[in-house]
Amino acid sequence: MSTRITDTAKPSTPTLTGYGPIETCPHGLTPPHTKFDHSGPIQYRGALLQAVDGVELGAYDRRILDWLAGWDTSTVAVVVSLLHRARAAGAAELEAKLNDTYYDMDVIRDDRDRLQAALNNLQGAGQ
Repeated sequence: MSTRITDTAKPSTPTLTGYGPIETCPHGLTPPHTKFDHSGPIQYRGALLQAVDGVELGAYDRRILDWLAGWDTSTVAVVVSLLHRARAAGAAELEAKLNDTYYDMDVIRDDRDRLQAALNNLQGAGQ
């Protein structure tokens, strides 16, 4: 299975609002990233953990999150934003696959109904 990286995907499922591509060096931890904040490693770690909420973490995963939390605001803000956007892209891809599946199921049901009607006509004509 190939994975495409795109910055044009717009998920239609609800996501944490405000996380989009970052075009300039962020000054704040959370969108819109324009307000200087005085966050530190504790807040950074919380933001990173929120971004991976529901993901099973191992000891080394936690160690790396702690390490990332020691970086500056702009670095942590970008990583947090990327994690949120990756999750949103995955949700959008899953939604698209589900919609395709529902469409395929509708086509199959329509085909089944047409075949059943044709069979009924044949049976009725043979009597």
